[in-house]
Amino acid sequence: MAVVLRDVWVRLGGREVIRGATAEFNGQSQLVGPNGSGKTVLLYTIAGLVKPFRGEVKVSGTVSIMFQDPDLHFFAGTVLENALVWSGGRSTEAEVAKLANDLGIGDILHKSPFELNWGHRKLAALLCALAKKPDVLLLDEPLEGLSPRFYARVLTVAVEHSKAAIIATHVVVSGWRLYFVEDGRLYVGEEAKAKAVEHGYLQ
Repeated sequence: MAVVLRDVWVRLGGREVIRGATAEFNGQSQLVGPNGSGKTVLLYTIAGLVKPFRGEVKVSGTVSIMFQDPDLHFFAGTVLENALVWSGGRSTEAEVAKLANDLGIGDILHKSPFELNWGHRKLAALLCALAKKPDVLLLDEPLEGLSPRFYARVLTVAVEHSKAAIIATHVVVSGWRLYFVEDGRLYVGEEAKAKAVEHGYLQ
């Protein structure tokens, strides 16, 4: 498995925000749940940005994360320059350009990300995450603010350029394995589906 969680507990600000998360992730997975349920913290924990006070996190290979706020990916310069920084030397300029074309944003590579609209900044942030050539790709609300025509493209590129992709989302993605997060607890399998129905994400 690309990611394995065993009884993971995370405390932030004196409050337990992840409580006993146990799961295995491989292929394409989605974390669904209400605002403030712990989806983002769970992604940060897998990425190693947040350390659990109990439990075990195992990740196979290189990890890259796309933050919900795209501006966290940008320093200065052009979209291309930012992506090359995030790549850590793992992608060439030509490879980043190809990724950008796959995402439909080849025409913004030489623009400042701060001149772009929200949707294009989200796509530029995804480009930065993909430029690292990750084995495990973590995406926090990647579809937020995008027009529907970009949904399929974003998901297709994420699958094509990673061995495992995990997204935190409020838009249930058909064909991706469903996990549900509520009040810091992670639900899998039939329990996850039942929770998604209870909260109105599934019929």
